[in-house]
Amino acid sequence: MLTLPACRVYVGTDDGLFTFDVDGEQVDRVGRSLAGETVRDVSVHPGDPDVAAVGCGLRGWGLHRVTDAGDRARTVGFADEWVWGVTRDPADPDAVYVGTEPPGLFHGRPGGDDGFETVSDFATLPTREDWSFGHDPFAAGHVHGITVADATLLAAVEHGAVLFSRDGGETWEDALPGIDAHDTALVEGRFVVTAGTAGDAAGGLLWSEDATEWHRIDRFDGMYVKELVQSADGRLFVDAAPDPTADTAGVWNSDDGGRTWTSVGAVPPASVVGCNLLSTHPTDARTLFHATHYAGEAQLVVSTDRGATWAEVGPQLPTIRSVDAAPLP
Repeated sequence: MLTLPACRVYVGTDDGLFTFDVDGEQVDRVGRSLAGETVRDVSVHPGDPDVAAVGCGLRGWGLHRVTDAGDRARTVGFADEWVWGVTRDPADPDAVYVGTEPPGLFHGRPGGDDGFETVSDFATLPTREDWSFGHDPFAAGHVHGITVADATLLAAVEHGAVLFSRDGGETWEDALPGIDAHDTALVEGRFVVTAGTAGDAAGGLLWSEDATEWHRIDRFDGMYVKELVQSADGRLFVDAAPDPTADTAGVWNSDDGGRTWTSVGAVPPASVVGCNLLSTHPTDARTLFHATHYAGEAQLVVSTDRGATWAEVGPQLPTIRSVDAAPLP
């Protein structure tokens, strides 16, 4: 029987939010809300794992706030927009950055009295008119994969570009026009971007020292790369599909800041249908979470050996789109 280090796991699906507490051999559902909504991203408050900001989009709308481990949700903004990215502000853990479709980036405190301020709608960027996602009513690229580091902001546009600001969002530039960008990170002073292979995009894993001159990591050429996460000991992980037409992905890791990568496999094969499926345990560096996807049914899966082997945990769920692990209260 698998013995799991204790944590709370928020699982966003095509039919709302499920929350599980795992500890040893126990997996207990402690929250269920937002039925009928597709949950794209979850950002748990670093000081209170009962509190999270939840973004919904494509089916369903808006930003929602839960304060009881996800058993009830309250809409706190963007009721007529799709929310694809939610990232905590490291300078203010009560605040989040919100990426939307129609494309926009916002900042504010969920549940606060001041609402959200527009960081940018990116309307004047050279590549803006070419962003596309292909789903009505917006059919525009969405903003997600948001990284915040002091005055530097970095964001991905799926089927669009990589967006960056060096002055806290006062001014913006774009890069890599036409890229199918999924996730961004700042690792040892380098910008890192994961990319898919939609349209003419080449996909892969790219890095830059200055967000203007970009380099591809050869090992991932032509691959469909989704999430990039960092474990408690600093090791990096990505999930990537070597065959862009495949519907399952493997997991790769790096212990030197992303310079070299090793395949660690994925058993059972990991899903590629979500936005934020790969999650590290908040305190145990060897434990990862992901999801499977079989004909509309999904399963949360966990590895306690850095991705070498995987086991299914908890009940079957609707298609999983996001996974986020947090400490238990």
